[in-house]
Amino acid sequence: MFNRFGLISFEAVPLERFGLEKKYKKLAAMQAETQDLIRQYEEAAGRVAVLEQARPDALDRDLNAHARALRKGDEVPEAEHEAKLDEELAGAVRTRDALQRAVEGAMADVASYRLEHVFTLQQDITAALDARAQDLAEHARAAAALYAEVEDGRLVAKRLAPAQAAPENTGAPQDTTVLIGPMTTGTIAGGPNRGDIEAVLNYLSSLTQSVTVVGDGESAA
Repeated sequence: MFNRFGLISFEAVPLERFGLEKKYKKLAAMQAETQDLIRQYEEAAGRVAVLEQARPDALDRDLNAHARALRKGDEVPEAEHEAKLDEELAGAVRTRDALQRAVEGAMADVASYRLEHVFTLQQDITAALDARAQDLAEHARAAAALYAEVEDGRLVAKRLAPAQAAPENTGAPQDTTVLIGPMTTGTIAGGPNRGDIEAVLNYLSSLTQSVTVVGDGESAA
């Protein structure tokens, strides 16, 4: 609705986002009508503002014409420019106010319709989100397996790489100690830690539970 600053607060249910635009044709049509009326109202309000800003110029032009007539001793002309502006402004104001009422009526109809069918639409949105969460979980599991394969392969490749030749030693032989540690699970080429990446993928792979949606809606139309 309109707030005390004359701004419109209207948020349509994004039916296309959930693949529900065909099932909820009536709601889609009502929301489209409301958004079109809002667009027309905003244009009409802008027209009124432009005309109101033109009033000083119209008044100035009429005063100049009046002054010229006085100096010449001619008959004083009517306030042509201001009168024309007033007529045009009155029409623009009526159009704006009528559109405001139309917007308010359309918004009220949408709110009533959505409230009447809120539970059915909520269930459909939840089902759509569940389906997308399932797709996301499957992709995440596949990504996690592939990521582990790539990182493990990099570690194996690194261990198989030949060591650089040691510099020639012309001195007396010395004891040499070789340290062999366990294979690390960290990411080889920098970037985020492997464990952090796998934790995120594991979280995404678990997104299969229903998501509660709170909002207005309608049943199948």
